[in-house]
Formats: sequence, C-alpha cells, structure tokens
Amino acid sequence: MVQYSVNVLTFRSTSSTAAIDTTYRFTPMNRLARSILPMSRAHLSTATVVAPQVRVWWDSNCPLCTKEIAFIKRLDSQHAIDFVDLHATDVASCPLNTQDLLARFHAQDVSTGTIVDGAAAFALMWTVLPPPLRWVGTQASRSPLLLSVLERAYVWFLVHIRPSIQRWDKTQRSPKS
Repeated sequence: MVQYSVNVLTFRSTSSTAAIDTTYRFTPMNRLARSILPMSRAHLSTATVVAPQVRVWWDSNCPLCTKEIAFIKRLDSQHAIDFVDLHATDVASCPLNTQDLLARFHAQDVSTGTIVDGAAAFALMWTVLPPPLRWVGTQASRSPLLLSVLERAYVWFLVHIRPSIQRWDKTQRSPKS
C-alpha cells in the first residue's frame, strides 16, 4: 500500500482583480487519515485556512531582490505574505504602473487594500514575520521618526548602493572572451 504524506496544499484561484493563493494545512486526525489520499474527508475536516495578510511585488531580474525574497520566504513559515513576481505576472493584474512597482519596493495590506512603498513597505512586511523582524516592523509602523530614518536609509541605498550592485552583476553575467 502506498502511503501519502501531505503537509501543505496550495490552491490558486483567480479573481477579476488578482490571483489569490490559499494554503490549507492538514493535521491528520489519526494514522489512518495519513494513509488515505490527500483530499479525503478526514483531511478536509481538519484543514485550517491560512490566507496571506500582505502582498509584496518584487523584481525577479534583480539579483539582490531575488536573494532577499528567498530569505524572507524562508522566514515566512505561516505563509502570511503573497509574493508577486512582476516578470511572471500578467501586467494588467497589477494595481499600479509596472515601472513604478519596479522602481521602489511596494507592499499591500490585504485586509485594507492599502498600498505602501519604500521603508513603509518593508515595515508592513516585517510585521507578519517572526521576531525580531516583527518587533522592528511594528515599531517602525508606529513611529514616524523611525520610519523616516528607515526611508532615508532606503533612498540612500537606492541611489548609492543599488546601481553599483547592478553594474557588478552585469559584469558577472557578461560572457568572458
């Protein structure tokens, strides 16, 4: 007999505004439930739905962004963040101009629909991650002074550091003769 072990199943449904991921976590009631096919009633009766709380748009062509999003995905064990790759998504489903989304980091509070960018977007994303990032995100969201300091640091990074990283990446990717 083949045993099926299912911990997480993700279903993707599309609506008129954007695609929504819903994750179902299965906690089998007993050993018998583990040996039955994943979609049995025993599994569905114990499923809990975890919906994303924050939506983040990111640039998969940016090597630094790719590394950072991979790190955040590892921290996001509750699947509270819906990561939307701007190069793999239908541009019509994006709420803002794609160039604006590529220029600065943007996040959306799914419950209210509010879209923020820059340091405020990082703070919003951090609030759904485990401590200590949750604490930093909460403090930044509550303190205009801390948020303005983080925003200045983010703008400084965009102007001074990011172009250097992009130039370095181009030299690494270019074919050597």
